[in-house]
Amino acid sequence: MDPISGWTPPQYGELIATPTVWYSTRPSATPVTSVTLLYPFGDKPVDASLKVRFGSAPGAFDVVVEADGTRRALSFDLAEGATVRSSK
Repeated sequence: MDPISGWTPPQYGELIATPTVWYSTRPSATPVTSVTLLYPFGDKPVDASLKVRFGSAPGAFDVVVEADGTRRALSFDLAEGATVRSSK
């Protein structure tokens, strides 16, 4: 059974509406990459930024997140089967 889009269960048997985002592009010769940052912040919002650095090889890129004075990077290499490496 597929999950129901746009709803989340806070507990079993209960559903509440949640925001849903849909992206679409037209076919083109230029590749498109989309990155979404979901960052938990508890009671007070956090000033966070997201940067994408593209590598020299196709399918290789880094996603850098800076929040609360901390910088973390995830390295992706899609040519290697979606390898993800985390570094500070």
